Amino acid sequence: VDYVHRVGRTARAGRAGRAVSLVAQYEVGLVHQIEEYTGVKLALCGEVEEEAVLGLLNAAARATRVARLRLIEQGFDEKVEGLLERKKKSRQQRRTKEG
Repeated sequence: VDYVHRVGRTARAGRAGRAVSLVAQYEVGLVHQIEEYTGVKLALCGEVEEEAVLGLLNAAARATRVARLRLIEQGFDEKVEGLLERKKKSRQQRRTKEG
């Protein structure tokens, strides 16, 4: 195995979190290789109720909307546009110098 995907942090501020890897039947062998390489056995996750997932998706969607609105209120979108414009100008200047 020459690649291990880093899932990333799933918890913040001391709260618990869980990372879930979705694995197709033809990837099971790769998962076993990763387990052997890392020395960590991944726990099998049982079935999840659709209602539980939908509830979490709704909460996540609400949180995303609130976060986007707050970013817009703080002018973050304008800052991003300014940064992208500066990067574009910088690229154009480099091309002009190289050309």
